[in-house]
Amino acid sequence: PEIEAEVEAITGRDVTIIGDVRVTFIPTLAIAIDDITIAGAPGASGLPFLELPEVLAAISLAPLASLEVVVERIRLIEPVIVLETQADGLASWQFEPVATSEPGSGAAPAVSIELIDVQDARIEWRDGDDRRTFDQVDLWIDALGADGPFEAQGEFLHGGRQWVLEADLGRISRPQLSINSTLRSGDDIAVKIAGTLATDSTPIAFSGQIEADIAKLDLLSKLAGVDALPASAGELALSLDTGFSVSSSTVRLSDLAVELGESQTTGSAFVTLDGARTIELALTASRLDLDTLLPALLATQNE
Repeated sequence: PEIEAEVEAITGRDVTIIGDVRVTFIPTLAIAIDDITIAGAPGASGLPFLELPEVLAAISLAPLASLEVVVERIRLIEPVIVLETQADGLASWQFEPVATSEPGSGAAPAVSIELIDVQDARIEWRDGDDRRTFDQVDLWIDALGADGPFEAQGEFLHGGRQWVLEADLGRISRPQLSINSTLRSGDDIAVKIAGTLATDSTPIAFSGQIEADIAKLDLLSKLAGVDALPASAGELALSLDTGFSVSSSTVRLSDLAVELGESQTTGSAFVTLDGARTIELALTASRLDLDTLLPALLATQNE
């Protein structure tokens, strides 16, 4: 009950622990808890945000003497996570902590986590009628310090394809947070994003460089969850290289270079997201493969 109450105070959600709590002390302090459930956001589908059959934590004993908690590893086994948004209300991952003030309670001890290990997770994304699932998710996150930098590697199954993720994250305490990530699926899809998240700006902005190589455009449409493209367009290879800057109000692409099949285009784009949405494009085509593009355009219009 005490653990449930603490997690409920942090999340503002109902928390239940049905299983056992097991503790060992040699060679490290190890804690295992079974069957944990954290409720979803109020007014949503009613699905839990998290169903966790088992969580294991290994804690170093020596730092406890100075009231420091060093978690050597947290292992989440077969969690089911529902990421759900709703038009009016909190998303499933947005929590409202409950303020507690118990007499005599001191400051919480410093806690650092060196490794997070997720095994065979299932993540479901729900946004209105849009449903996507990510199965067989294995993820390893290494922390090189209390606030980073972090290194992550993972694999998951989505859309019938196996995906591999690699990412590096800078120190989260700094106003300029560096992010470098690569997402691959076989030899067909490779997307690289390198940039900086400026948390000290208003609104928060993420800027950097994107490189993408897609063997067939139809693979990108399936990843985005849209209907299949006309056959003539779906077979085209896509190569993209652009600078970008994204915030809650604008999207800017600079030094844009796109190769779609035999067609080559360069330029820039600017999109405003708040108020009256606008799109400004400045494109120069050095080569256009009209034999392929025109049939694809006509097929799209007929549909």
